[in-house]
Amino acid sequence: MLNAAIDVAVAGREGVGVLDLHRMPGGYDPASWSVDRLHPSEAGHRLLARGLGDLLAEAGFAVPDPVPTDCAGGRRVTALDRGAWLIGVGAPWLARRGRDRGPVMLRSFAGGLRAGRR
Repeated sequence: MLNAAIDVAVAGREGVGVLDLHRMPGGYDPASWSVDRLHPSEAGHRLLARGLGDLLAEAGFAVPDPVPTDCAGGRRVTALDRGAWLIGVGAPWLARRGRDRGPVMLRSFAGGLRAGRR
């Protein structure tokens, strides 16, 4: 729904378009995302920068050199890295957020069940 609202908001407007990951080759490739799957990896940042440069060039702005998509280095994220992140960072974060949000969600869920019985 958010994407549709953005598309409606920019439809027919002149200027720089919207960078759409769905239309970018490699936008949803796991290598484009960091281990937390929320933030872009180096490859993802390069992909986004390249896409923005392309949009700017299409809108008539001077883009002297396209951003190279070849990574400068770094280590490849493996399944072991993702598992270690889940155990060391993801699960503790979820537990902390569960203490904050869990009771509210449970009350809301219970209220919905009670309302459904009436």
